Amino acid sequence: MGRAAGDDVPRYPPTIIADKTVGLTFAFATLSALMHRERTGEGQFVEVPMFETMAAWLMVEHLWERTFSDEGEVGYSRLLARTRKPYRTLDGWMAILPYNDKHWRNFFEIVGRPEVLKDPRYSTLNARSLHINDMYAMVEALAPTKTTTEWVALLDRAQIPNAPVSRPADLFEDPHLVWRQLFKKYRHPSEGEIMMVEPPIRMSRTPPAIRRMAPQQGADSRAILAEAGINEAEIARLKEAGALIEP
Repeated sequence: MGRAAGDDVPRYPPTIIADKTVGLTFAFATLSALMHRERTGEGQFVEVPMFETMAAWLMVEHLWERTFSDEGEVGYSRLLARTRKPYRTLDGWMAILPYNDKHWRNFFEIVGRPEVLKDPRYSTLNARSLHINDMYAMVEALAPTKTTTEWVALLDRAQIPNAPVSRPADLFEDPHLVWRQLFKKYRHPSEGEIMMVEPPIRMSRTPPAIRRMAPQQGADSRAILAEAGINEAEIARLKEAGALIEP
């Protein structure tokens, strides 16, 4: 993130990327093992270490020249371009990401600058890759000439990748997310009404759903001990000794 910002100063991403990414990786690793067991009857030990998972997650694209040489440059230059970022429009911020020949041709036609792509530095995909900071800098300079709504309409018609930048609070009012009912209120037995994020996936036969609220500390203690084969008398002794926590 520091390299992308142009100052090489490390920054923390403002979300728990490692926790969520490793959790998802653990989920599909477990499902893969279950599929193997279903087919062969054999179980196996599954390990999903956080460090290796995140190193792999990052370095898939950032191996870059090290793919072919031990002395090569590390870091996908296009993703690390300082000018590859959301741009300020006349009334907000948005992502504008022309990528292929068609995107760039359409973009410069929209802004009335078709001559740009006649420049040898920008006329081919390879040439533009070598001068990608220049390309994005031109987009950044042009972005404030229109409102976000105007840009979205123009770029959508030209089939150029784009998106308005929403603040987290804006997502509650996003028309698509409102239609999909991503945010929903539930009644928690001790906390009252709380907002929850619904499972984002949809399944036709086994749709996921939030069926239980987060339990209070120790709410499931007795059930877990019973499932482990501990009888009621022993559970009572644990309770009396202060070893069993319950709400």
